[in-house]
Amino acid sequence: MTFTDSGSWTRYTGTVFSPYPGSCINDEMRAKGVRTSKDLPDVTLLFVRKHPLMEKAVTPITGRPLLVRSTAQFSRIVVDKVTSLDGQQHIIMLIGNSK
Repeated sequence: MTFTDSGSWTRYTGTVFSPYPGSCINDEMRAKGVRTSKDLPDVTLLFVRKHPLMEKAVTPITGRPLLVRSTAQFSRIVVDKVTSLDGQQHIIMLIGNSK
């Protein structure tokens, strides 16, 4: 989604590049040296900064979480209720640690 000068959000219709923001790191990306999000090209990171909203949810191919650690210790957990652009309410949880 793109924020316009008139103050509204519109669907992004520009060039789609690779790696696409929000895509999982796969073998093809690893072959190009992208092993973590820190390795993403500047063009991808700038796109994410300028276009913070996604039109659809990004889900793992497996349909379940890709990484689950039972030993993880979180220092911050925030739960909030937000309203999406279509007026639906969603409960979100933001989790972080000190690392």
